[in-house]
Amino acid sequence: AGGTEIAGGTPGLAVADLGPVGRSRHPVGAVEKTHVSTETVGFDRHVECADCHNVHAATIETTSAPNVYGVLTGAWGVDISGTEYEQKRGVDFEYEVCFKCHGDTSWSSAPRDIEAEFFRTSSHPVVEDSPDAELYCIDCHGNADGTQPSGPHVSSQAPLLSSPFIGVRPREAQMLCYGSDCHAKSLYHDGTADPSGTGFRDNGINLHALHTGSAGYGIGCEACHLNHGSDNARLVRLGLGWSATNRECSTPCHIDGTNSY
Repeated sequence: AGGTEIAGGTPGLAVADLGPVGRSRHPVGAVEKTHVSTETVGFDRHVECADCHNVHAATIETTSAPNVYGVLTGAWGVDISGTEYEQKRGVDFEYEVCFKCHGDTSWSSAPRDIEAEFFRTSSHPVVEDSPDAELYCIDCHGNADGTQPSGPHVSSQAPLLSSPFIGVRPREAQMLCYGSDCHAKSLYHDGTADPSGTGFRDNGINLHALHTGSAGYGIGCEACHLNHGSDNARLVRLGLGWSATNRECSTPCHIDGTNSY
């Protein structure tokens, strides 16, 4: 497959079902003569190295999420703390750089408002206003090839992911969801961990492992969960007939009707 040229553009399900979709990148230099030093939010679609890096201020320092780290120090971004975007010279948080392009007022033809996805009922804790701001965008997005420069520049795993996710079965040892300090493979796939670690169980049966495990159905995590945020609790996709209150799921996957747990 040809991959995804614009970072964040998730391939269609039909493509994902056929296997890995190939290379994706931030297309530096793909659109000529649009980058200027005085640009503000609302620019034409493009990306250049200087949109993320300030060569006069960047350092090699590390810190903890969501605080800006060295290579982004001095970059400009957007302040999302108010009701409207405001340009910010010298960001404090990583996501302020990312959301200047992946937000609601960035490109005039923005394909997706990713920022808004982090302010839904449930989300991965990336933005400062989350209960536990513990994740960076680069915890998921980056180069999957460890021999190449790190960062969300180019990856063989679209859309710009640091590990396989789309088009792979969850049995993959390095699948994105099982990253360091993320979701324990022993609990969510192998089923060897105590199932009390997840509320998704029935009479002691680990239903996560039943759905994703090689001894079960081998269903990908993305079949039931969204990546950034969802209007359902626990990042559960809409349209599955899932109810946390009633503890049941009536998705068409269950041909015998509603399943309770």
